[in-house]
Formats: sequence, structure tokens, C-alpha cells
Amino acid sequence: MEFHHQLRKNRLDFKGDSDSQYIVLNQEFKQKNHQGGASSTNLMSEKRIYATGDFLCPVKILKLFVGKQSPNATMLFNQFDNNAILHPESSNTWYTEKSLAKRSFKNFMKNISTSAKLS
Repeated sequence: MEFHHQLRKNRLDFKGDSDSQYIVLNQEFKQKNHQGGASSTNLMSEKRIYATGDFLCPVKILKLFVGKQSPNATMLFNQFDNNAILHPESSNTWYTEKSLAKRSFKNFMKNISTSAKLS
């Protein structure tokens, strides 16, 4: 994902009613072939993620992920807290407020797995 470093935590809008829930992504992204701007806004449609109701429900997982971010964090992807990875049950915050560097995103899950001594 080449635009992960542009994702802000406050750009995810959790919506829905008692029957269905979904997330709206309210953000334009600058990508290699799509730089945004007034003329290109019409080309982008509203991005939605719908709840599935099962164990791997993306809405449920994103709510948990956002809920484990530092309250002071502005970006969606941030560096993980080593202590929280080793003891997740005793920590309400799993990620720091320091955003994940653009070049380090590809190692994000690998580093969490290594810190948790899973690999």
C-alpha cells in the first residue's frame, strides 16, 4: 500500500444502524498516477468497508485497531509499543503516537511478530 503514510485516524467514519455497520474512508490520496486535486475529486467514489458479522469482521477489527492507538496519535499506522506486544492484556494502548515511516511499513507485521516472539 503506497499511501499508508497518508492515512489519518480521524478519516475513518464508523457509520450504520442496528442492522448494518460500515466504515467510510473520508480522504483523498496522492498516488503515483492519481495526484488528487479539484478535477480528480469526481473520479473518486466513497470508499466503504462493510461489517460481515463474523470473527474476522473488518469493521470490528478496525474498531479494535483504532481503539488501541494512542489518544494523541493522528495517523492510522503508528509504531507499536514493545511492552504492549509482550503483555497485550495489561495494556489499553498497543501503538505509540509516533507514525510509522513510509519505508518501514513493509516490515510492520514482521517486526510485531518478532517482538512478540512468534517468529
